[in-house]
Amino acid sequence: MPLSRCPGVYGSNQPPTLLNFASFSYCHARVMCCRMCCHSGTEARAALVRYAPSLALAIGPAAPQLLQLIQHPPEGSHELLLAMITALAESQPPPQPLVQACLAHYQATGSVQLLDPVTHSLSKDQVVSLLPKLLMQLPDQRLRLLYRRLALSSHGREPLFAPVELLVLLHKITSEPDMPQATFKANGTQIMSAIDRAMRTPEVFPAAVMQTVRMSVCL
Repeated sequence: MPLSRCPGVYGSNQPPTLLNFASFSYCHARVMCCRMCCHSGTEARAALVRYAPSLALAIGPAAPQLLQLIQHPPEGSHELLLAMITALAESQPPPQPLVQACLAHYQATGSVQLLDPVTHSLSKDQVVSLLPKLLMQLPDQRLRLLYRRLALSSHGREPLFAPVELLVLLHKITSEPDMPQATFKANGTQIMSAIDRAMRTPEVFPAAVMQTVRMSVCL
């Protein structure tokens, strides 16, 4: 939608109302995504990302236009969309349309970057199959958030994994028979670093959990 046709923007006689605010916000989302493509400056990107959570909450997690952007992100817009998805997933349990859009993006690209914030709304089996890629692709700080998301309660819901269960799964990844040796050889450093990150996340894996896991892994 051209900016001149957005409700409450240039070319309109009235400011946004409750009836047209979603369309107004979507126009802003498209404009911001386009700007992310065009402006590579650090300050410009940082300013857009700072605004992204408020924009996401205004649009809502099930807005069809947002779901379309997630499935087919404009070039250079991943940082912005990640901030939006994270804000939505942290404010309430992610609805299934949002989760499915993130899954569709992962299935199309092989990247877990946009799927990461909604992993706690996937099934256990889905997360277990995704764990190797999550460990290989996510940076250190986001791994810590991932562990919190999967093993601590949020929004009044029970966590997907008990801390002991999750830590055992992380240790077993290195010995999984389904993981090709070439894959582990190429990504072994990242995987071991990710497990080390877990060992240094005491709010999720306190000393008692670590001791239990050591005994379990050694059996």
